[in-house]
Amino acid sequence: MEVEELEETVLNPGNDQRMIFIAANFRREVTATVLWLLSRGIRAQCFKVTPYSFGDELMVDIQQIIPTPEAADFMIGMAAKDIQENSEKTAQRRSHQVRREFWTSLKEAFAQTPCPVFPTITVTKDNWNISPVVAGTHYDIVLTQKAAFVKLSIERPAAAENKAIFDHIHSHREEIEADFGAPLDWRRLPQNKVSRIEASLPCDGFNPDSWPEVHDWIRETSTKMAAAMEKPLNEAIGIARSHDE
Repeated sequence: MEVEELEETVLNPGNDQRMIFIAANFRREVTATVLWLLSRGIRAQCFKVTPYSFGDELMVDIQQIIPTPEAADFMIGMAAKDIQENSEKTAQRRSHQVRREFWTSLKEAFAQTPCPVFPTITVTKDNWNISPVVAGTHYDIVLTQKAAFVKLSIERPAAAENKAIFDHIHSHREEIEADFGAPLDWRRLPQNKVSRIEASLPCDGFNPDSWPEVHDWIRETSTKMAAAMEKPLNEAIGIARSHDE
């Protein structure tokens, strides 16, 4: 079937097929095959037929042996669950491979034209890369299938410190966005320890044809964001440190 892994096989996609086997006895290799077909979502049944004569009459006893009537619903349900899980695993493997390819391409792009905010890029299956700034803050690149993000994450050990730093930066929102050149998404996240400030680019993140544009956007956006955030961020960190002392 020209696949490297059994989990990648898809039998009769889009079809609802049913297979019925009838015999006096079934060899082990036949029952094993039928059970495998069931596991792949093909409705297959084995019926054992035994004829009896009673006088001039001929009677036939028909028994379903695979799946047994008691287990039929259970086996069908388990087969559907396995198919869903295999599909999810295949999609996950695909997304991991795409992310590795994206980070590799971004690393190569930044080697040609450096990005000061992200001097190094880690090739990983995850959808983010991190560049530390100062005192529990860092810039992040996040790639999803629908968008790319550049984020400033404020993630010190104490939630109260993170909110205080965020609030100080937010008090300079107008001048920051003026320097940045566009509105930002201000995510205080009161129920979480971390707070974030984000810029986003809607894109087909899993399409390699869109990656050159994404590379340029990440470089330009992170550079402008870091420049606009530098003064208020350092002020906020200084205030937090004075409180610690």
